[in-house]
Amino acid sequence: SPFSYRTHARDPDVAALIVDTQGEVALGPDGRVISVIGVCYDVTLQVKAEEAREKAQAMYRLMTEEASDIILLYDVEGRILFASGALERILGHSAHAIEQGRFLELVHPEDVEEAKRIRERPEPGQTLTTTCRMKHAAGHFVWIEVTTRAIYDSETGAYRNLVSVSRDVTRRKEQELETEAARER
Repeated sequence: SPFSYRTHARDPDVAALIVDTQGEVALGPDGRVISVIGVCYDVTLQVKAEEAREKAQAMYRLMTEEASDIILLYDVEGRILFASGALERILGHSAHAIEQGRFLELVHPEDVEEAKRIRERPEPGQTLTTTCRMKHAAGHFVWIEVTTRAIYDSETGAYRNLVSVSRDVTRRKEQELETEAARER
């Protein structure tokens, strides 16, 4: 039957450190091997590139999952392609709960107009920032500062994605409101 295997050189100084071998065996009428044909491919660079890519992906995944900010990546239709773990930690909601504009259902009624600003698509190089209260899954409101930036194709200029980074600014906002109230008093 056809065969395929990968070998790793023990000597680090050889030109081909990782080799894939594929081949076939021809059998005679008596069932004995009469010929073997095989091809060897040096896959050292490919394997090292795959390992580097996987390592980089793991590092970026770790960074985004452990970030204290909510990081969201949207496609052109407004579907969430990626949501960091901070979304559930800060708001207690899944990506599905805020997708396709449903996040407005979670915004405090007094902040809806301000929150609608982040639905706009920023021009190339522009960022949009707003602060609003969003309802946590447990029922209380959390002050969120949201910054969005659009990604455009460098060659065609076509809109590709929207990146949104949000952070919990509840403590800061409460201090601002207390300071303002104290000034008014």
